[in-house]
Amino acid sequence: MQTDNNAKAGFSNYPALPFGFKNPAFPVLDNNTGFTLSFSMQLNNEQHISNYRSGFNVILLDTNSQGVELGFWQDSIWSQSDSRLFLAKDEQVSFNTSNHLISYNLTLFDNKFFLAQDDNLLLTGDLKDYSAFSGGPLGSIPYSLSSYLFLGDNSSSALADVTLGRITLSDTPQFIVPLPPSIGFMCLGLMGLFRYKKSNASNT
Repeated sequence: MQTDNNAKAGFSNYPALPFGFKNPAFPVLDNNTGFTLSFSMQLNNEQHISNYRSGFNVILLDTNSQGVELGFWQDSIWSQSDSRLFLAKDEQVSFNTSNHLISYNLTLFDNKFFLAQDDNLLLTGDLKDYSAFSGGPLGSIPYSLSSYLFLGDNSSSALADVTLGRITLSDTPQFIVPLPPSIGFMCLGLMGLFRYKKSNASNT
């Protein structure tokens, strides 16, 4: 997929905004039970004239229009802030998105999002509410839509050349939750205790 500053393109479950689902049987996306959007992507080229826009974006919203918009540059991935949409970033990570086709899992669960590359957690944060945005030709749409997903270029301030692979949506969440430091130390302590007891047993 190739876009320029004048052309927007992408893939969505809504065929023509603001009308309904392309597939009437599309599931309700509930972040209380969790769901995961999986996709493979290689960003061959990306250029932007704004520090808060990108030529390839992923938007994933739950049934209450809560979710996240991720921007992909060739050297980083970041989330759009809902306090100043298109004027600020929230979470971001340095990451090479262009050297090969990469498999990503974007999970929404328990009011948080998790972006992982295979088993490597790249980015996590609180879900955003972009529905207050009203600067588009359709007002707050698509950010006020329910159970909405989009992968592509939705900006007139950026362009991209993207290789997209398989795209799937699962109602079984797939995510990696880092252990809090206290739990990690406790696990290490238990391992040390086990080794100590085993050592003592072998000496008696």
